Amino acid sequence: MTQHSRHLLLKIRKQARLLALLMLLLTLLPPAGSYAQQEPVDVQAVFDAMSVADRVGQLFVVSFDGADPAPDSAIAELIRDYRIGGVVLNSANDNFRNVNADGSQANTPEQLISLANRLQALAFDGALPPAESLNPLTTDIRPLPLPDGRGVTLPLLIG
Repeated sequence: MTQHSRHLLLKIRKQARLLALLMLLLTLLPPAGSYAQQEPVDVQAVFDAMSVADRVGQLFVVSFDGADPAPDSAIAELIRDYRIGGVVLNSANDNFRNVNADGSQANTPEQLISLANRLQALAFDGALPPAESLNPLTTDIRPLPLPDGRGVTLPLLIG
Protein backbone atom coordinates (compact mmCIF):
# COMPACT_ATOMS: atom_id res chain seq x y z
CA MET A 1 0.00 0.00 0.00
CA THR A 2 1.44 3.35 -0.96
CA GLN A 3 1.78 6.35 1.30
CA HIS A 4 -0.94 8.21 -0.63
CA SER A 5 -3.49 5.37 -0.44
CA ARG A 6 -2.81 4.90 3.30
CA HIS A 7 -3.37 8.63 3.87
CA LEU A 8 -6.60 8.48 1.83
CA LEU A 9 -7.82 5.45 3.81
CA LEU A 10 -7.14 7.21 7.14
CA LYS A 11 -8.98 10.29 5.91
CA ILE A 12 -12.04 8.21 4.89
CA ARG A 13 -12.05 6.42 8.27
CA LYS A 14 -11.86 9.75 10.09
CA GLN A 15 -14.78 11.10 8.05
CA ALA A 16 -16.79 7.92 8.71
CA ARG A 17 -16.18 8.25 12.48
CA LEU A 18 -17.25 11.90 12.39
CA LEU A 19 -20.37 11.00 10.43
CA ALA A 20 -21.24 8.21 12.89
CA LEU A 21 -20.70 10.57 15.84
CA LEU A 22 -22.86 13.23 14.20
CA MET A 23 -25.64 10.72 13.57
CA LEU A 24 -25.47 9.56 17.19
CA LEU A 25 -25.67 13.13 18.45
CA LEU A 26 -28.64 13.86 16.19
CA THR A 27 -30.58 10.96 17.71
CA LEU A 28 -30.16 12.57 21.13
CA LEU A 29 -31.80 15.83 20.08
CA PRO A 30 -35.46 16.28 21.02
CA PRO A 31 -37.93 16.06 18.14
CA ALA A 32 -38.84 19.24 16.33
CA GLY A 33 -41.68 21.18 17.89
CA SER A 34 -45.15 20.59 16.58
CA TYR A 35 -48.06 22.92 16.12
CA ALA A 36 -49.78 23.97 19.30
CA GLN A 37 -52.31 21.38 20.30
CA GLN A 38 -55.35 21.71 22.47
CA GLU A 39 -55.34 20.13 25.88
CA PRO A 40 -56.16 16.43 25.63
CA VAL A 41 -59.80 15.64 26.24
CA ASP A 42 -60.63 13.20 29.02
CA VAL A 43 -62.67 10.78 26.93
CA GLN A 44 -63.99 8.89 29.93
CA ALA A 45 -65.28 12.12 31.51
CA VAL A 46 -67.08 13.06 28.29
CA PHE A 47 -68.54 9.56 28.04
CA ASP A 48 -69.68 9.58 31.68
CA ALA A 49 -71.40 12.95 31.15
CA MET A 50 -73.49 11.57 28.24
CA SER A 51 -76.94 10.14 28.80
CA VAL A 52 -77.69 6.60 27.65
CA ALA A 53 -79.76 8.06 24.78
CA ASP A 54 -76.80 10.21 23.69
CA ARG A 55 -74.48 7.18 23.81
CA VAL A 56 -76.85 5.15 21.64
CA GLY A 57 -77.31 8.05 19.20
CA GLN A 58 -73.54 8.30 18.73
CA LEU A 59 -73.56 4.77 17.27
CA PHE A 60 -75.53 5.89 14.21
CA VAL A 61 -74.18 7.51 11.05
CA VAL A 62 -76.91 8.54 8.62
CA SER A 63 -77.37 10.17 5.23
CA PHE A 64 -80.07 12.48 3.93
CA ASP A 65 -81.36 13.84 0.63
CA GLY A 66 -80.83 17.44 -0.39
CA ALA A 67 -78.51 20.24 0.62
CA ASP A 68 -80.77 22.13 3.02
CA PRO A 69 -80.89 20.89 6.60
CA ALA A 70 -83.90 23.02 7.51
CA PRO A 71 -84.75 23.24 11.23
CA ASP A 72 -87.92 21.20 10.69
CA SER A 73 -86.29 18.51 8.50
CA ALA A 74 -85.77 14.87 9.43
CA ILE A 75 -81.98 15.29 9.53
CA ALA A 76 -82.33 18.23 11.93
CA GLU A 77 -84.51 16.09 14.20
CA LEU A 78 -81.96 13.25 14.15
CA ILE A 79 -79.11 15.62 15.00
CA ARG A 80 -80.93 17.65 17.65
CA ASP A 81 -83.10 15.04 19.33
CA TYR A 82 -81.23 11.77 18.83
CA ARG A 83 -77.64 13.09 18.84
CA ILE A 84 -76.52 10.91 15.94
CA GLY A 85 -72.81 10.21 15.57
CA GLY A 86 -72.34 11.56 12.07
CA VAL A 87 -73.76 12.39 8.66
CA VAL A 88 -72.54 10.96 5.35
CA LEU A 89 -72.47 13.59 2.60
CA ASN A 90 -72.80 12.22 -0.91
CA SER A 91 -73.40 13.77 -4.32
CA ALA A 92 -75.79 10.89 -5.11
CA ASN A 93 -78.06 12.28 -2.35
CA ASP A 94 -77.80 15.79 -3.84
CA ASN A 95 -75.90 17.02 -0.77
CA PHE A 96 -73.52 18.82 -3.13
CA ARG A 97 -72.96 19.20 -6.87
CA ASN A 98 -69.78 19.11 -8.90
CA VAL A 99 -71.46 20.79 -11.88
CA ASN A 100 -74.20 23.43 -11.78
CA ALA A 101 -77.46 23.04 -13.73
CA ASP A 102 -76.06 25.27 -16.50
CA GLY A 103 -73.00 22.99 -16.89
CA SER A 104 -70.53 25.34 -15.21
CA GLN A 105 -68.08 24.09 -12.59
CA ALA A 106 -69.53 24.23 -9.07
CA ASN A 107 -67.51 25.25 -6.03
CA THR A 108 -67.85 21.89 -4.28
CA PRO A 109 -65.53 22.62 -1.32
CA GLU A 110 -67.49 25.75 -0.50
CA GLN A 111 -70.77 23.82 -0.70
CA LEU A 112 -69.44 21.14 1.65
CA ILE A 113 -68.10 23.67 4.15
CA SER A 114 -71.41 25.52 4.23
CA LEU A 115 -73.42 22.32 4.65
CA ALA A 116 -71.08 20.97 7.35
CA ASN A 117 -71.32 24.24 9.30
CA ARG A 118 -75.13 24.20 9.11
CA LEU A 119 -75.26 20.57 10.26
CA GLN A 120 -72.88 21.28 13.14
CA ALA A 121 -74.91 24.33 14.13
CA LEU A 122 -77.90 22.01 14.58
CA ALA A 123 -75.82 19.89 16.97
CA PHE A 124 -74.91 23.02 18.95
CA ASP A 125 -78.59 24.04 19.21
CA GLY A 126 -78.27 26.52 16.38
CA ALA A 127 -75.30 28.43 17.78
CA LEU A 128 -72.06 27.09 16.36
CA PRO A 129 -69.17 28.88 18.08
CA PRO A 130 -67.09 30.81 15.53
CA ALA A 131 -63.93 28.99 16.60
CA GLU A 132 -65.59 25.67 15.78
CA SER A 133 -66.90 26.61 12.34
CA LEU A 134 -64.98 25.87 9.17
CA ASN A 135 -63.81 29.01 7.44
CA PRO A 136 -61.07 28.16 4.96
CA LEU A 137 -60.12 30.18 1.92
CA THR A 138 -61.60 28.34 -1.05
CA THR A 139 -61.54 31.00 -3.74
CA ASP A 140 -58.44 29.69 -5.54
CA ILE A 141 -59.28 25.99 -5.63
CA ARG A 142 -58.99 24.72 -9.18
CA PRO A 143 -59.32 21.17 -10.49
CA LEU A 144 -56.14 19.37 -11.48
CA PRO A 145 -55.42 19.35 -15.21
CA LEU A 146 -56.23 16.17 -17.08
CA PRO A 147 -53.31 14.05 -18.34
CA ASP A 148 -52.11 15.19 -21.76
CA GLY A 149 -52.63 11.79 -23.37
CA ARG A 150 -49.06 10.58 -23.42
CA GLY A 151 -50.07 7.63 -21.29
CA VAL A 152 -47.46 8.33 -18.65
CA THR A 153 -48.80 8.89 -15.16
CA LEU A 154 -47.00 8.87 -11.86
CA PRO A 155 -48.51 7.00 -8.92
CA LEU A 156 -49.20 9.11 -5.85
CA LEU A 157 -47.96 6.42 -3.51
CA ILE A 158 -45.67 3.50 -4.04
CA GLY A 159 -46.15 0.93 -1.31
